[in-house]
Amino acid sequence: VDELQRFLVTDSSFEYALDLSKYGEGLQRIFFISLYFASAQNGVILIDEFENAINVELIISFAEFVYSLAELFNVQVFLTSHSKECIDAFVRNLKNPELLSACALVNQNGKIETREFSGKEFRRLVEAGNVDLRSAI
Repeated sequence: VDELQRFLVTDSSFEYALDLSKYGEGLQRIFFISLYFASAQNGVILIDEFENAINVELIISFAEFVYSLAELFNVQVFLTSHSKECIDAFVRNLKNPELLSACALVNQNGKIETREFSGKEFRRLVEAGNVDLRSAI
């Protein structure tokens, strides 16, 4: 943090630390989401549209990082996403699928209903038939 209380980032690509605001929205979002875990220790974090502004190539590693932060700080994470890549990053890559659950809102004959899956069950569905949570039946 500098004298203006701005976060500075040490980056091997530059001779001096840069203000976090000089980086893209995705990196800034990753940084602030990561900070939330320390402030929510032994609590809950809600993340809307997890994948927003984050490069699709970083989603898997960021999902794994969020999982490790949740373990480290004992935080329960609720997140929303419209991205199959994001949902699959959690379903396919987390060490312990029993700690995951998935919910989908689906239109059933003009009525919105909830479909719930355990992490283990949904991982099996994704691996067996590449099921898309957004259209779970």
